[in-house]
Amino acid sequence: MESESAHDEALLDQWPESSPGIDWDGANLLQLVEQDNSPFGDVLDVKSLVSEVEEGIGSGVSNIPRVYKGANFYGFHIQLHGKPDVIARVSRHDVNGPDFGAQALEKRQARQTSFELATYKALQPLDVAFSHGPIYSREPLAKQVDDRKSLLHGNKTSLTKHKSPRGILGRRIFLFEKAPGEHYDYGCWRALSPPQKSCLLEEAARLAATLFRFTPPHDFCHEWLTDRILGPQNSDLCRHVVAPTRDFCAALLDAKIQATLLRVACRWPSLASLSLGLKDTLKELVPHVLPRPLEKLDEAALYRFVLDHGDYGIHNMTVAIDGQGCPLVTSVYDWEAGTIVPVILSEPKMVVTADLTVDEQGEPSISRWGDGDTPSRMSEYAEWSRGYYKELFAHVPEYREAIRAGRHLRHIWFALRNMDKGCTEPQLFELMDWAGAKMAAVGVDGAGRAD
Repeated sequence: MESESAHDEALLDQWPESSPGIDWDGANLLQLVEQDNSPFGDVLDVKSLVSEVEEGIGSGVSNIPRVYKGANFYGFHIQLHGKPDVIARVSRHDVNGPDFGAQALEKRQARQTSFELATYKALQPLDVAFSHGPIYSREPLAKQVDDRKSLLHGNKTSLTKHKSPRGILGRRIFLFEKAPGEHYDYGCWRALSPPQKSCLLEEAARLAATLFRFTPPHDFCHEWLTDRILGPQNSDLCRHVVAPTRDFCAALLDAKIQATLLRVACRWPSLASLSLGLKDTLKELVPHVLPRPLEKLDEAALYRFVLDHGDYGIHNMTVAIDGQGCPLVTSVYDWEAGTIVPVILSEPKMVVTADLTVDEQGEPSISRWGDGDTPSRMSEYAEWSRGYYKELFAHVPEYREAIRAGRHLRHIWFALRNMDKGCTEPQLFELMDWAGAKMAAVGVDGAGRAD
């Protein structure tokens, strides 16, 4: 069944081709535009982007050496006269485009933008790799207003309408000062030597430990925690005061079960009976698998709030190579998938050409690999995972202890999260069978009574 993300992807502008069937390599955009040969054609007006960057930054653009494609944004590496380079993140949809009718997509992305801006502000006290917030941003502007210049002065936003049918105003824009190094992708990762890969994984693990130890500001958590997990339309399902406690975590799980399985029942009527039965079973089970604070793991160790990136990996990092040839992460970006969660529900995944994960005991594991599954490849992925988590848990051993303590709760949590992306009957049956076995194991008879 089609997921929301797959539906959204169909509404976004696709990567340009340099010739039929051949993707453009992303290089030398400004020269191509000056030759009237922009790969984007009329879909994205590069001259208008250059003009807005120059007005917003106060410096002329000298070159655009590279353009990248992200999940929802293009990334333009822009060189300026007399100022540091910038990265322009430009949304892959235009609210003024002739075929754009995706109000739901725009609404979600507007909310994601607000969260990203709030996240960069919250992260300011942290290591410089996390604190590269935008120096300029604005929301997309629909058609029918005359004056653009009044909108081009740092972090101005507007929902007014512009009269020009072209330009760049229908796209969301962020400008960031470029961190040292280069945007990394899977090709860059493959090109590293084994010692360089180990060095980069250790560096990423140390940064992940820094993020794990960080306590997000109270106001940030209060505004965004339930919104990011349940969605703004379901935030009122969690009626408990947002607080880093076991009671709040129980209320959050209850609301997540309710929101996810009611949505499944509404979206796929053929699964309604099964999903509603599963909802009741899980709500009954949660109090029995929710860990109580112990001497070794107090309430804060289990239930304090942490900020999860949501897509932590080399593809969302800028990496520089030091004098000894060791990769250094200079920025971590793209927080649009981020969430605030109790520690016990945090996900420590690191993405390279395989997803480096942990099992329910907090032991290194892998999932979703992209370079084949030969024995030597699988051994290599496993070695990366061991190296990453050895470094991570050396800095924050309490992270693994919380994962172990919350293994049953986490099983429910991540199963529900996967259903948010798309649900099938086997998924529901699998979780129902697991929940039934767990109910029997903890001595609950299905009517809330313990044996």
